[in-house]
Amino acid sequence: LTPGKRYSYRVGDGTTFSDYGTFVTDNGDSSFEFIAIADIQASSLENFEKGAKTIDAAFRTVPNAEFMFNLGDFTNDSTNEEWNLYDKAMSEINLSTTLAPITGNHDGLGVWHWFDNMFNLDTSESVQTLNGVNYSFDYGNAHFAVLNTNDLLSISIAQLKWLENDMNSTDKDWKIVCMHKSPYTLGKDGKWPDALYLQKSLTKVLDKCDVDLVLSGHDHQYLRTK
Repeated sequence: LTPGKRYSYRVGDGTTFSDYGTFVTDNGDSSFEFIAIADIQASSLENFEKGAKTIDAAFRTVPNAEFMFNLGDFTNDSTNEEWNLYDKAMSEINLSTTLAPITGNHDGLGVWHWFDNMFNLDTSESVQTLNGVNYSFDYGNAHFAVLNTNDLLSISIAQLKWLENDMNSTDKDWKIVCMHKSPYTLGKDGKWPDALYLQKSLTKVLDKCDVDLVLSGHDHQYLRTK
């Protein structure tokens, strides 16, 4: 694909086709904007539509955003009905930007391979794909790593090794990690074993690899730390 170009596409089987979608490819410069959301986690069309309105407001606030992260928990119970409601409310948004999805603990709820079947992702580097995936990509002067915090307790030693190798292999100016569960929170989830394990294990790798920014969700509140 040509850098910095807008493409149109549609998906079909030769008889039935989707509406046209668009996306813009990375032009390779060192200045870009993106949007990160988390935990829409809805069960009803009304609440999915509230999430869509919030995202619409985000794109009006940051009109030059070139892609969007969803940091997990797309739905509440991960039923087919809820995913259909998600698609109904979010289809216009998803057809007009590039979405980078992150596995949440509500995404699949024990149904193996749900996430990698739902999203067409490069899982060649994923340590496992049963309940989520990990992957990475470059954009502009930044390198992004997406973690799966459903891996064993929250993250396995294999995934920690993958993250360290991945971050040490990039020469980009910015190193950014995106995941669902957070090591630090003001909420009750910070006392659970999975968060405590992330504090003990993951943060050491993040510091060792000089990661600049970590984005996460899960706790349904805003918190910024140093």
